[in-house]
Amino acid sequence: MQALIAGASVVAGGDALALDPDNGDRLWIDLGVSWLTNATDLVADAIIIALGNNIESYSKKTYPGVKNTRYVKGNLAYEEYDPIYSNDAMFGQQPYQTYGDGSYARLKAIQKVVDPNGFFPKRTGGFKYT
Repeated sequence: MQALIAGASVVAGGDALALDPDNGDRLWIDLGVSWLTNATDLVADAIIIALGNNIESYSKKTYPGVKNTRYVKGNLAYEEYDPIYSNDAMFGQQPYQTYGDGSYARLKAIQKVVDPNGFFPKRTGGFKYT
C-alpha cells in the first residue's frame, strides 16, 4: 500500500520525504519508551537503540537472503536511504537529514523565506533547520 501512496505523491508533485514508489512498501516500527526525568534520557536512548539493533539483527538472522524493499541487485545490505519521521524521532537523531532528494536543503530554504528572522526556531522545541 505504501508504494501506492508514494506513487500518488509523485504524481501530485512529490513530498518532503521524497518517497520513491520504486523502493517498494515500507515497514513502520514504533518503539514507545517512557521515563520520568531527564536524568535518564541517555539510558532511555540507549535502550531504544539496543531495541532497534536487536530487531535488525533478528531480521537479518531469521530472514537471510530476503531482499529489502530498497534492494539493489548484487547487494542485499544496501539501502538507498532510511527516512526517520520527525514526529517519532529521538533527541539524538537528525530526521530531516534522512529525507531524500535534497529535501532538507529545500525545506531549510523555505524556512528562511517564510521566517527570515528565525522567530519559530527560537521559540519552539523540536528539530531545527540549522
